[in-house]
Amino acid sequence: TNRMRYNKFINPCLLKFVGMEAMMLQTTVKDTNKIEYVAVYCRTAHLDDMTIESQKSRLLNAAIQNGFSTEQILFFIDNGYSGLNLKRPGVKDLLNKLRELPIKWVYVTNESRIARSFDVIGQFINEVQTAGAKIYSIQAGNEHDLEVEFSVMKLYREKASALLKGGAEV
Repeated sequence: TNRMRYNKFINPCLLKFVGMEAMMLQTTVKDTNKIEYVAVYCRTAHLDDMTIESQKSRLLNAAIQNGFSTEQILFFIDNGYSGLNLKRPGVKDLLNKLRELPIKWVYVTNESRIARSFDVIGQFINEVQTAGAKIYSIQAGNEHDLEVEFSVMKLYREKASALLKGGAEV
């Protein structure tokens, strides 16, 4: 017969009837290989539940408008943490999940929620890109790809630096 085997890690809850015979189908509660996730990251420097809830709401709405379901959205929160570096529990959890799950996007309200320093933002973008995800930012009601904005800022910074050293034209 065409019976499929299952183990204790599989939830054999679906039955498919073929003619007179029932065949057990293998299924998991959540097949993380087929679902693409969105990571929503929120941060405030001072404990402020209202600001965090506002960020979560705006980012959740943006993700849903972009076609993601609530089951695909994972929240990472740093409430009361400085943006001076990436040593925050929410960031650490987010970066770990990027390695474990097929997260395709990281949503933030703006780059200052990631960090206050240009170099630290660059470090975060690099980690996200290395994991195969992209960053999506919502700022002042406009949605944009933060990576493109960062690349332009980086190029401008390099040209400005070269100009100050007297070695390049802008």
